[in-house]
Amino acid sequence: MKKIILTLLLFSIYLFSNAQSNFKKGSIIKLNGTEVQGSINYTGDIQNSKVCVFKNEHGNVTRYHPGEISGYRYNRGGYYVSRYLKDTNTVHQIFARYLVRGEKSVYFLRDKSGYHYLLEFKKDTLTLIPYEVNIIWKKGNPYEQTPTAYKGYLQYYFKDQPSLKNTISQMGQPSFNNMIRLTKKYNELTCGDTCYTVYYKQPSLKFGIEPRYDFYLGKNLLYDQGILSSFGVLVYLRLPRAGERWSIKTGYFRLFYKKNETQTVEQGARIPLMVNYIFTNNRTIQPKIDIGVNIISSLVVVYNISPGVMVQIDKKLFLDLGYETFIHPGAMIGGTFFMANSLHAGFYLKL
Repeated sequence: MKKIILTLLLFSIYLFSNAQSNFKKGSIIKLNGTEVQGSINYTGDIQNSKVCVFKNEHGNVTRYHPGEISGYRYNRGGYYVSRYLKDTNTVHQIFARYLVRGEKSVYFLRDKSGYHYLLEFKKDTLTLIPYEVNIIWKKGNPYEQTPTAYKGYLQYYFKDQPSLKNTISQMGQPSFNNMIRLTKKYNELTCGDTCYTVYYKQPSLKFGIEPRYDFYLGKNLLYDQGILSSFGVLVYLRLPRAGERWSIKTGYFRLFYKKNETQTVEQGARIPLMVNYIFTNNRTIQPKIDIGVNIISSLVVVYNISPGVMVQIDKKLFLDLGYETFIHPGAMIGGTFFMANSLHAGFYLKL
């Protein structure tokens, strides 16, 4: 068992270290305004704000930092521009992502502390919209003090359209939706509906579905002689704003197994609750790994890990192939760990 677990871990590390490239078609904008077509590595908004890894038509890769190019954009995705960021007492350069570009623009930055929205009070220099919840004490009890400073920033930024003042005063915490909606409204009032572009159109949640068949290898210790196979449907909840490669998946499977005393095929069920990570999502063969738990019909919870690959068949259709191992380190069944291993195949459809 230890050898199998170690092999899975080593395989996962190998995938992680060798499948980090995720080049998508796009272009860089040089400081002189020249646009160069190629492809750009997508590693998520945190890394994209720090560096642009560009591959030209000849396959040569160049790393650009903020200030070395004017900006870059994906043909289908984000548009990042080089800007100075005024943060507390420091000013440093970043690649800021456009939410809306127009007479007045709004930008987005994601770092380790979370999501931030940026305004351009001064050309080429962005200011963070402040939103910090303070804890105050009254009669010995803590209370959250709702921030209001951000409304002052927004009212000043959009001051030449006073009709927006009431909208801003009623706003809640800055978010993708209300910041885009507010900036669109400003530009429509100022110069019509043709003078601005919304570049951030990423939904907060996407779905996928996969019918799948599992074939179990050898004996296991949960159902005496062992599980033979299982068939079911998985549902994927993808979180694009947290990163295109992550998803949460669950579903329902029917188990088919034999009991020693009867030798007849009986049925059970299992419900997976897992985190799925795709190591690269722009190739025909995409390595992946799933980690989580399964709830068996007898209410036994087992841990499992499943490396595999997604093979692209069509734009939104993939063949899912993989290996899965199930471990129950807490329940001593027959004096040893419960463990089962399976091979699986399914068809994954992005909705």
